Amino acid sequence: MTFDFLAHPEVYNISKSEATDLGELIFSYLACTIGPSSHKGSRGWTSGYSTVLVDVLHRAYLRPSVPGAATYLIGRYKQKHPETQLSARDGVNMFIAALVIADKCINDRAVGRKYWPKIINYSLSLSDLSRLEMEFLDGIQWNTSLPSQVFGDFEGVLKGWKIVRRQRYPIDFFTRSQWDGARPPAFDFFDGFLEQVYTHDMFFPDFRQRVAAPSIHPGM
Repeated sequence: MTFDFLAHPEVYNISKSEATDLGELIFSYLACTIGPSSHKGSRGWTSGYSTVLVDVLHRAYLRPSVPGAATYLIGRYKQKHPETQLSARDGVNMFIAALVIADKCINDRAVGRKYWPKIINYSLSLSDLSRLEMEFLDGIQWNTSLPSQVFGDFEGVLKGWKIVRRQRYPIDFFTRSQWDGARPPAFDFFDGFLEQVYTHDMFFPDFRQRVAAPSIHPGM
């Protein structure tokens, strides 16, 4: 696909390295949020699915705020359906549906429907994608509101992820037994369970007591 980036301000010429950071972070978030709760069950969440996300984000030409919003909506879905534990394939498909929805919510000129099959490498038909969108919207009770702080929070989490990845932190860290019953503090912060987290603590097991108050992101 060829775009006139000046004529379409919503279109963002994302680099491969930026798409990689985003895709790997979102892959880890999905595994820790809607994937199996044990490290043994999480082994099906292999790095190949991270590559799928990277490729989708690279082809979609969306600003990072859009996948950030989609990730937030995934968290909202999980809070409404805490029993959710999906396979990697189903988790990626749910994110794709959330990404389409987030694009429509944020951008006045969203990606045309006819482009999505190519963006997702024809892994879903348009009818299947529409069905997944409707199922996801039903799952979040059609609440697509996005508090303004979500975007800054996501940017902070992405910054922390880039730091640990430059130190060769594994993207499949969640397959280790030390993560059973735990999530990265970065993800609990993004979902509103922690009021703050320091960058150097973001992706290491942290068993601090969760904030007892409701989510700091209204409308989750």
